Amino acid sequence: MLLGVLVYASADAEAPDGAALLRALQRPRTVRAAFVQIKEMRAFKTPMQARGRLLFARPDRLRWEYTGPYRMVFVAAGSRASIDHPDLGRKMKADLADDPSARVVVEALLFFSGADAEAVRRRYQVSLDAQTVVLRPRDERARAFIDRIEAGIDEKKGVLHTVRIVEADGDRTTLTFSDVRVDEALDEALLRP
Repeated sequence: MLLGVLVYASADAEAPDGAALLRALQRPRTVRAAFVQIKEMRAFKTPMQARGRLLFARPDRLRWEYTGPYRMVFVAAGSRASIDHPDLGRKMKADLADDPSARVVVEALLFFSGADAEAVRRRYQVSLDAQTVVLRPRDERARAFIDRIEAGIDEKKGVLHTVRIVEADGDRTTLTFSDVRVDEALDEALLRP
């Protein structure tokens, strides 16, 4: 699972530290997108692929839904989160303040759409490589899970088109977004844990 999302790119996107791109992330009030996720793990020769959809509403409501090959729904609002596995009949709730590993994942998911640029810079070392923002966690606990996050930007369209999360153990998750819609009304019931 990871990273949520889309932005309008700004004209000053060439800032060497990625600050302009981070500021641009503040613009959308809501985001809806489809995604394909490819997970590459050292333990498996063949990458795993999943597809789904993302809903985001500023400042901190997120729905990350896998639609295939298995179904799973993750919803976060503030410090509350839920994970629903409809095919297994299981639903779990969590308080993110009490679970540092879950909090790292949710922050990564929300940061593109909801995080204040300065707050991101306090938590991550930010650099810009071509049209990719690269984030490296400053916190030692976060580094135990994530080595870096790379966000590829389609400057012409002004959206993120890919996000790659490189985990501390070398495993990689790549998300490719499509059918992106920004600032549309979202069903509030879908964004409640």
